[in-house]
Amino acid sequence: MVRYLVEHGADVRIAKEHNVTNVMVSARYAHQEMIAYLVDELGCDVNECDDDGRSALFDAVNSGSLETVQFLLERGARNFRATFDHMSPLMWAAEKRRADLVDVLSHHCSLLELIEAKELLASAFVWREHGTCDLERSFEQISRAIELRSIHSFPKVVLSATAEVFENRQECQTIDQLEDLRSNPIGIHVEALLVRERLLGPANSEYLHSLRYHGAWLADNGQHNRAVAFWMYELALRRQYSIPIDTEYLRIFASLFAEIVFQSLPIPTHALLQVMTATSDELACHTTENDYNMHTLLFLVTVASQIPIEEFY
Repeated sequence: MVRYLVEHGADVRIAKEHNVTNVMVSARYAHQEMIAYLVDELGCDVNECDDDGRSALFDAVNSGSLETVQFLLERGARNFRATFDHMSPLMWAAEKRRADLVDVLSHHCSLLELIEAKELLASAFVWREHGTCDLERSFEQISRAIELRSIHSFPKVVLSATAEVFENRQECQTIDQLEDLRSNPIGIHVEALLVRERLLGPANSEYLHSLRYHGAWLADNGQHNRAVAFWMYELALRRQYSIPIDTEYLRIFASLFAEIVFQSLPIPTHALLQVMTATSDELACHTTENDYNMHTLLFLVTVASQIPIEEFY
């Protein structure tokens, strides 16, 4: 059908909304025959980008098709970072836990890019949001990355300032430091978050979601104050980088604070007040469809009313 349309004047190079091309759509759904026709017979550009700076190679990685990724690489597809979130196809493959895609893409990138992909892959194996937590595969990937950094003199940058939420830790620089974490699940998760903040950036949506997920995991395991600390860290980053705050996000704070009060545990009043301020700011910024945030603010006020006044000073 496509061949017939092209023979009768259809222009396959006309981009769709957001400058999405037919090659991108075909790669997204792993339509191998269509991609071959568009690229090999019609000469479509495999490196053409949409409005977010993503090429068909990004879509191929998202489809999970090893065959499609290999085909595009053989036709000159390049591994470059998108303008939208600064993630490359190699990084997306690591984030999706696709070690096979990382291996294929690694032949088309620099050694440092490969090392960082292994570090990101290791962090992805830690998080249950990506599937079953697989610490052995995580240690395998991060160990190899540390080994490559040592062999080729690519040390990690030592942070000039550390975050209290991460217990003021730096990332592991040696295998021995990494081995010390094997019996420390919390330490392993903190290590993974440090890796993700460095590689993805503090404003990246995938990283911010990891902070929220870790906070939820802590809350589910009865570590309420630690959960609040991670969620407050995420909230601070969102406000610092002017990242939109969804209404459900503010509501989960209210639910956690209510749970802490219900269990008669000490509540971090400074955090409660900051969330109330953030919710109030959201109401001020958005003058329509504010019912949900208004209910959240009232929820927070109700929680605050259950706390002795002296705890606020």
